[in-house]
Amino acid sequence: MTEKTPAAPDPNDHPAVKISPPILALIHLVVAFIAGWFLPVMLPDWVAYVGIVLVVGGMVLAFLALNELVRAHTSPDPFAPTTTVVTSGVYQYSRNPIYVGYLCAVIGFPLLIGSPWGLFTLPLQVLVFNKLVVEFEERYLLQKFGSLYETYTGSVRRWL
Repeated sequence: MTEKTPAAPDPNDHPAVKISPPILALIHLVVAFIAGWFLPVMLPDWVAYVGIVLVVGGMVLAFLALNELVRAHTSPDPFAPTTTVVTSGVYQYSRNPIYVGYLCAVIGFPLLIGSPWGLFTLPLQVLVFNKLVVEFEERYLLQKFGSLYETYTGSVRRWL
């Protein structure tokens, strides 16, 4: 009797993003806090409540997105293989709901201390996320899933 050895996983079966998304969000958060330290901008006290809403909303969005990935039995790790295109839950509205959640937190945390710098740096944050993470993920998913992913991108926006 001959036993088959399972095929070794392909070490190249991942998006090859240039930086871990949580690390990238943390870098942007640190930049926002440093900018607020050196270039303070006075904001009304009520802005802290907006910050709370953004942080909590971002965390909820990221949790819901992670839950959908777990339910679909695919990894949220951009350095691991993706097994399916997830189109349910919050993925019906955004192709990157986890990253939208990160950006909400990067805007919200500085607002909690009265600094608008997370908001001021938002265009740069989106640009860097697109160039270092999202474009690599999209190229990988298109190559791996073809028309299924192309159809999804035609009906759901990248961010919001």
